[in-house]
Amino acid sequence: MCTNYRRIKYSKTKNARKRNKGKYGKIQLRRKANRICKKNKNKETTKERLEETERLSKQNERRKFYKEVDKAKTGFQPRIIHCKTKTGKVICEESKVLERREENF
Repeated sequence: MCTNYRRIKYSKTKNARKRNKGKYGKIQLRRKANRICKKNKNKETTKERLEETERLSKQNERRKFYKEVDKAKTGFQPRIIHCKTKTGKVICEESKVLERREENF
């Protein structure tokens, strides 16, 4: 909903029509609309998480409540698939990392 609706809404504004001249104006318009949508999406997900946490708190579901609080604190943490060889070089290829881990375990 956000992507198309807000992009269309923004493209009808006066400033957007000024920039909409030529190919590059359209590209800039799309980028700006995408940035706005991403910001709004982040705000919406944060708001939904907060409402869910409040609901869990009111229903006395302590375990789920603290799991949600912990998720909010830590945020997204990507998996690290790098490993060091015996000589100290960093390995990035997944197959070589798996081979190295097999040696350790």
